[in-house]
This record gives sequence, C-alpha cells and structure tokens, in this order.
Amino acid sequence: MTVTSDVRASKSTSPAFAVVVLIGTFMASLDVFIVNVSLPSISSNLGAGPSELEWIVAGYALPYGVGLLAGARLGDQFGRRRLFLWGISGFTLASAACGFAPAPGLLIGARAVQGLAAAALTPQVIASLTTVYTGNARARAVDAYAFTLGIAGVLGQLIGGALLRLNIADSSWRACFLVNIPVGAAIVLVGRRYLVAIPTHRNRFDPVGAGLLGAGLFLVILPLVEGHSQGSPPWTWVCLAVSPIVIAFFVRYERRFSRRGGSPMIEMALFRERAFATGIGVQLVFWIGQGALYFVLALYCQDGLELEPIKAGLVILPAGVGYMLTATISRQLAARFGKQVLAGGSLVMIIAQAALLTLQSHASHGDPWLLCAPLFVNGLGTGLLVAPLVSTVMAGVDTRHIGSAAGVLNTGVQVGTAGGVALIGILFYRELHGDSANDAVRHAFVHVIPYLIGLAALVALLAQLLPGREPASARSS
Repeated sequence: MTVTSDVRASKSTSPAFAVVVLIGTFMASLDVFIVNVSLPSISSNLGAGPSELEWIVAGYALPYGVGLLAGARLGDQFGRRRLFLWGISGFTLASAACGFAPAPGLLIGARAVQGLAAAALTPQVIASLTTVYTGNARARAVDAYAFTLGIAGVLGQLIGGALLRLNIADSSWRACFLVNIPVGAAIVLVGRRYLVAIPTHRNRFDPVGAGLLGAGLFLVILPLVEGHSQGSPPWTWVCLAVSPIVIAFFVRYERRFSRRGGSPMIEMALFRERAFATGIGVQLVFWIGQGALYFVLALYCQDGLELEPIKAGLVILPAGVGYMLTATISRQLAARFGKQVLAGGSLVMIIAQAALLTLQSHASHGDPWLLCAPLFVNGLGTGLLVAPLVSTVMAGVDTRHIGSAAGVLNTGVQVGTAGGVALIGILFYRELHGDSANDAVRHAFVHVIPYLIGLAALVALLAQLLPGREPASARSS
C-alpha cells in the first residue's frame, strides 16, 4: 500500500498527527467503560433502575456501533479531517449534556448523542493511520491504535474511580463526563493545526443502507436490554424475530445498490476475503466478552464487595498492566506463531477467569487484592489478541474500501460491547431476583463467569478458521 507524496511529506506524518487522533480514539473508547464504575453512584443519585443502568452503557455503545459505518462513509465523502473534528466537537458538547443531566432518561439520550459523535470521529482514525503510513510505520501505527483501544477499557475503571474519589466541586459521577470538555476542546484546537486533508475515494452516502442496518441492530439490542425487566413481553420476541429479516434485506439492498454503481455502507466484497470475514467474527465474540466482563466486574467490586470506586479501579488496574506488557510484543509473536497467538491469548484468558471464579469467594471488602492476580493474567491474554486482530482485519484491504473496512472493524467492537452488556446483563440481573444485597451480587457474578469463559473458548476455536499464514502485521513489517 502506498500513499501520495504530498501526504507523506505533510504534517499528517508528524508525531502530533498520531497523538491527536489516538487521543480522540482513547476518549471515545474510554467512555464505553468509564461509566461502569460510576453506575452505583448514578443509581443512587438519579434513581436509575437496572434496565436504565444497562441503557446508560448500551445506549452509548449501540449508537456508536451502528453509526460507525455511516461515519466511515461520511469521512470518504467530506474528508477525514473534517469528520474527525466535527465528531470531537459533538462528543464534547454531548459530554457536557451528560454531565448536567438531571434524570436517567436525559442522561441516556445525551449518551446516545455522544455515541453518534464518537461514531463520526473513530473510523477516521484507523482509516487515516492505514492510509498515511506504510511498511513498519504502518504496523507500528496499527499497534498503537490497538494498544489505545485496549488500554482505554481498563484505565476507564481507574480514571472513573479517581474522579469519583476526588469529587471536585461535589460533582460525583458527573465528573466522568465533564472531564471530556477540556480534553475535547484541546483536541479541536491542536487538531486544526496538525491535521491535514488526506485523499479519500469520494463516495455518495447511502442513507437507506444506514437506516436498515441501524434498525436491524437496534431490534436485537432493545429487547435484550429492556425485555428482562418487563418479563419478556410479546414485543421483545417480535423484535428478535424481525431483526434478521431487516438485516437480510439490508444485505440484499446493499448488493443491488452496488450493482447499480452506488457506494454501499458495507462493501460485501470485503467478506470474500477469508481473513477479513473470520477476523470480524473473532473480533465480535471477543468484545462481547470484554464488554460483559468489565460491566459485571464493576458492579461486583462496588455492590458485592462494597469497595469505593477508586479502590475498585485499583483492583482492576493490574489487567491494564498485563495488557500493556503483551500488547507491545504481540505483533512480533504473531509474526512467529501466526493465528495460534490468538488461541494462546484466549487460553490465558480462560485460565485467568477460572482463577477469578475460584478466588472471588476469598475476596472481601478489607482484602480484595486476591482478584488482582487473575485480572493481571487476563490482561496478558487480552494484549495478545487486540493488535493481531486489528492487523488481520485490515490486511490487504483495497484503498478504495479502507473507510468501509474501518467502519466494519469498529462496529464489531462497539456492537460486541453493547451486546455483551445486554446478554450478560440479562443473566446477571436474573440471578439477583431484585435483591441488591452483597451476597446476591456475588452469587450473580459467580453465575455469569462460566459464560465468559465459554466466549473466550469460542474465540480460540474461531481463530483456527483464519488462513494458515502469518497475520498481516508480520507481512507488512
């Protein structure tokens, strides 16, 4: 893959370019997880119930995931620099609305707008990095992107806990959103200086395809989040039955739209590449497990062990340390061992979560640190997966389809996260039976861990379907 000489010589290849776009990615990914540690505070302060708490998480991740493909296509049409700056600006304003929300419904609505803004900025990052850089520089840029994506998930818990502990101006959980205002404003100011226009293949936006895909995904997530709190009424089953029909119609429409010379939301030709199609499947399952784990872990630490948010963040921090250790060498390991690095990472996660299941019974409010060891090991496994998965999905993608591929990649992350919260949330809250006592929360946590172990095992199995060759990260280095 090559890029034009004017782009290669421009400010876009300076370190400031990469730093600015990666901070944008960090912000968007952080807000999927930073809210987890503040859920108990939101519940007590705003009177939010279980389904509302799930929507505060999924209500961000779902619009984020659904809008990513539209964001990628709009980046093709209007330019990646412009969409990135628009997205950061919208994200910052929506964060302010979240921080000042007086009721759960308004918070959920502001979170949805925040998610749409994140969907506008995020695809521009990986598409820009894989367009601007080539060879070793491109591999390092992808590693940095994957590292940023993963570390945001772990540090979100700690940063959220620290903000709650500081309680600046008696802001409590609101600080988790208000902190985005100065950071977002700084990115806009610096971005206007260091981000330059990157050549794109201008495509006409496909609003019908965007609407069909959004409706199909929404019909899946809505009954999963809302249905269990209402006793699974008939409308939930209707939604689940209709959703695959809508998605099938979306696929048919996209193919027809492409044959007529249009630029569909998803280039279906991408899925004829085995590495891309299988890699997206592995990515989806992996992030279902990650989204679910950190959702229930935050509730377990604060409601089950009655830890302060900052202490809960410190318990989870070793997962980030483990992630950083292996994420920095995962590309080299993938170059030598290929797809088995993904299977190995999954196996490490299985061992870690089995240990977490065993040790949780010995953890207590006064001594929760037993959980640190299995969480550290889980982080080691996670670090072996994220960067090679991103490289595998983006390998060999034609420059004309970079935007679409980036949108599909990020959609898998966010829809997987939202789906994990919804699916595991059903199991978790069903085990509570409306009882929020410590023992009930601990019992619910123990109940869902085997499902997370099963998801990690599924990742290992799906990885075996990848082509029997070196991942893209090795080939591009």
